[in-house]
Amino acid sequence: MSPYVTLRKSGRGFLGRCPFHDDRSPSFTVYPDTWSFHCFGCGADGSGFDFVMRQEGLSFGEALRKLAAQAGVVLPERSTDPTAKERRNRLEALTEAAAAYFRDQLLAPAGERARQYLAERGIERRTIEEFGIGYAPAGWDSLLRYLGGLGYTPAEIVTAGLAIEREPRERLYDRFRNRVVIPIRNREGKPIAFGARALAPDDQPKYLNSPETPLFSKGSTLFALDLAARAIQQADQAIIVEGYFDAISAHQAGERNVVAQLGTALTDRQVRQLVRLTKRIVLALDADAAGREATLRGLEVVQSAAEEAVAPVVDWRGVVRFTAASDVDLRVIALPVGKDPDEVFRREPGRWRALVAEARPVVEHLFAAVLEGVDPADPAAAARAARLLLPAIRQVPDAIARAGYIQRLAGALGVDPRILLAQQAPPRPVLRGTAPPPAPAPIKFSPERTREHYALALLARFPALDPGAVGLTAELFEGVAERRLFENRTADDETLGELKVRIATFPLHGVTEENAEQALREVAAKLRDRYHRRNILGGAAAAEAPDQLAMAGDEAGRLLSVWKAREQRGER
Repeated sequence: MSPYVTLRKSGRGFLGRCPFHDDRSPSFTVYPDTWSFHCFGCGADGSGFDFVMRQEGLSFGEALRKLAAQAGVVLPERSTDPTAKERRNRLEALTEAAAAYFRDQLLAPAGERARQYLAERGIERRTIEEFGIGYAPAGWDSLLRYLGGLGYTPAEIVTAGLAIEREPRERLYDRFRNRVVIPIRNREGKPIAFGARALAPDDQPKYLNSPETPLFSKGSTLFALDLAARAIQQADQAIIVEGYFDAISAHQAGERNVVAQLGTALTDRQVRQLVRLTKRIVLALDADAAGREATLRGLEVVQSAAEEAVAPVVDWRGVVRFTAASDVDLRVIALPVGKDPDEVFRREPGRWRALVAEARPVVEHLFAAVLEGVDPADPAAAARAARLLLPAIRQVPDAIARAGYIQRLAGALGVDPRILLAQQAPPRPVLRGTAPPPAPAPIKFSPERTREHYALALLARFPALDPGAVGLTAELFEGVAERRLFENRTADDETLGELKVRIATFPLHGVTEENAEQALREVAAKLRDRYHRRNILGGAAAAEAPDQLAMAGDEAGRLLSVWKAREQRGER
């Protein structure tokens, strides 16, 4: 824990200032014998895993891998394909080599125009180095020849998204040519993809991104999160912008809690990553019609994330719990018309913090943006305003607040509030000659089973999925009924009827045949994290000595043994 906290010896432990609250006098105590911590000021406590999960905003699996790397422990792979790890390692090394190549080219004579462009945008040298910005030469196969000289095959370069092959067996060429290249990195700071900005005015598109690859999923990645995570926790707020240079300019100006979405829409997977770090999310989108639509999509994404799953959060005591994404306080920055965040930082750097402080709840922002200039006498304009605002009002959790917004909208549009209330409720089909059927009671999923139901719903709706290929096994299902259904998905078991109904109606927002396997892979990883945490570390808190945990023989036990040995040698 000493990389994060300055510690001094105190009795059998170590003492320092707590990183989780404003600790004026040292009250944070580390106990090497039990590899645990406790703060006598705010009450935070837990194991070393809990500390890293809270400090870095990581899942248990991510924290385990991070600590294993630091301790020199090699974790066993669970992939059914023995060559999968080797292929992934080569892709990671290839992508890192490409990033280094682009950085070198920026400093070469051929990179003069790219350096000039960055200077025109006010990007300083220290920022270029921090973000690893580079340059892709104008040649058709410069990178291909470089990577080929390092021993990488054309197929590997295509798989990494760095080369394009129009037709099978035709000549390959570099995907990025004569562009400023910005690495997209994962939480560990390793490059997994690239975004590139054209330098020639007639080159289209202006911004070109890597395609989906085994390393990179656009909907699961937030640009600059590796640099912003710590600041997001410290500020207890995350700000999402649209473009690479929006985020780069923010960090250069010292606003480190800023990330950028990749693509045109925020995704629930991106939201879940931020919810681990904070529940206060601010959208900084363009002040135009597209920005309003993006704001609505962002609100819908937060809601769908709440419906589909819960997110792991470390509470004030350092204990991992689960919280619905609907707990997120979502706000919107009202940017000056015609300006994006990058322009604000370059031309009015002192204005940004005032804009953030004035960020409004998303519904308030939408009311101001949508109703501006709407003529209540124009039925089409009034109907469009209602269509835009009613979905946002529907997501307001407090019934009294919802009713207030309905009254406010009705007054602005000059309509009877009952008309808007009728539109709020989805219509139900009624058969002629029969009484309307009663509305079905909403199905309540226990947070303990939500991910299991999500996995089962994926398998039910996409029968071609192979759970074994993503490491989804029966032991990961804690629910008895859920495990039986997983093991006998095609069996006609009447006792599982109610569960089957739940699975059949479970929402799978945004999941298609193209991304279903990735969705199953992600939920399987989360279930494995839960399994390891509860079955490997479950008895750690009650153990009289950490040696009992080490005797379990699993990777977490081996990791704890190695870590203890390093602590005893003074290698903190």
